[in-house]
Amino acid sequence: MDDKRRNILTWLLNGSIFIITAKAIHSFIRGESLTKIQQPGKVYVGKASELFASTIMVNTVINNLPIVIYKESDEYKGLLLVCTHAACTLHFAEKSDTFLCGCHGGEFYKNGKVKTPPPQKDMTMITVRQHGDELWVVMPKV
Repeated sequence: MDDKRRNILTWLLNGSIFIITAKAIHSFIRGESLTKIQQPGKVYVGKASELFASTIMVNTVINNLPIVIYKESDEYKGLLLVCTHAACTLHFAEKSDTFLCGCHGGEFYKNGKVKTPPPQKDMTMITVRQHGDELWVVMPKV
C-alpha cells in the first residue's frame, strides 16, 4: 500500500515539475520574461507599439474585469468599464464620444467623469505603468 502511495506522489510531483518547466520554456520561446508571470498586483498587458499600432483605445479583460486603456498626451491611462451606479458593463459610443451604460442610461466622459446620472461617482481609474515598450496595469481591489 505504501509503495502505491509513494508511486502516486512521485508521479504527481514529476508531473507538476514538468508543467512548471513547460510553462517557463513556452514563455521564454514567446519572448516573455519570468517576471511577467510573477508580478503580484500587476498584470502584463502587452507591448504598447503593438497594442496601439492602429487604435487609440484598447479594450481588454483582466482578472474578469473589463478595462479600457488609452493614451493621453504621452501617458497611458486606464478605466474600469463598470458603471458606478449598478455595476453594469459600459461601452464606448463613438458618436457621442462617451462611455454609456445600457442598464439605466448613465453616461461618462472619456476621462471617466460622470456626464449624465444616475451614476454619482466617476469611473474607477486603473493605474497603467510603462516600462520601455511594455504596458502593465495595477488592478484595484474590488
